[in-house]
Amino acid sequence: MFIIARTKTACTWRKIHPGRTLTAARKHEIDLIASWIISDSNIDIETGRNAGCRAIWIVNSDEIGNGGADLVEHSLLDAVNQLLAPGS
Repeated sequence: MFIIARTKTACTWRKIHPGRTLTAARKHEIDLIASWIISDSNIDIETGRNAGCRAIWIVNSDEIGNGGADLVEHSLLDAVNQLLAPGS
């Protein structure tokens, strides 16, 4: 017989906690403050923001709001063009 103990400890590797992102940033020497997260998921945007990244939310045509992102675009191509635009 096996007994599995339940734990109430929060896992910092699950979204919206930034543990996974912070670990990868340390391992690969990534400057998160200078980094962007681009996603169509509010959870991903929040996770990136919690790690210190700036965020671009890719929205569907029927969505409103900004999901807590710094920028809102309608496609990945639009997001990339915004990041590469002079003065960005």
